[in-house]
Amino acid sequence: MAQIVETTFTAEENNQTLAPVPATKTAKADGDVKSTPHGRRQPMV
Repeated sequence: MAQIVETTFTAEENNQTLAPVPATKTAKADGDVKSTPHGRRQPMV
């Protein structure tokens, strides 16, 4: 299973692309990333 995650988007990332979720929900799922207006996630700097 780990191999798939390394070569492809994670389940959460893939789901984000198909149906973007609110930034608040994303923050709870991953504290180190945020949701951009485009619906894509980028690491917090």
